[in-house]
Amino acid sequence: MIISFSGVTLIALSNSSGPNFNIGIIFNLIAVSTFALFQIAQKRLLEEYSPVQVTCFGIWGATVLLLPFGYTLPVSISSSSLVGTVSAVYLGIFPSAIVYIIWFTALKNIPVSKAAVFFYFIPVFTIIIGFFWLKEIPTLVSVGGGALVIAGVIIGNVQKNNLLRIKQSNNRRSSSHFS
Repeated sequence: MIISFSGVTLIALSNSSGPNFNIGIIFNLIAVSTFALFQIAQKRLLEEYSPVQVTCFGIWGATVLLLPFGYTLPVSISSSSLVGTVSAVYLGIFPSAIVYIIWFTALKNIPVSKAAVFFYFIPVFTIIIGFFWLKEIPTLVSVGGGALVIAGVIIGNVQKNNLLRIKQSNNRRSSSHFS
């Protein structure tokens, strides 16, 4: 996780003129920490509720909390074009609701720590999408950060699998001594 986090930090610090620290990085760290706590809380909810129910709780809870900031919402909705409205509905259904249902289904079946490591891929995919869709040329620092992310995820999963095999092997040996 430390290797992947270092890679994400490099990506966050990189821009076209080299490494750069700004207040946005602090906000990202706060967001990541909050998201980690959110996932732990969700895992507990998944013991009692379905992924669809947890998704609904999360989306409606966030909606209620954000309503005070939506005082211009009625005007925005009434002046929005059909394309704008359809785009907003699309964003609410596909990248939000459906993805959260899929995520919570996975989270219900595997430990949070194992699932969360794959969130490190988000900045890597951002670089790839920026390159192909927006023709953005990634900096060497961001490419190096992406390589660290991928290496960290691979190393973490290989180590976990090796530790699991060792533990299972030790369990088999200790149970055969008692039989």
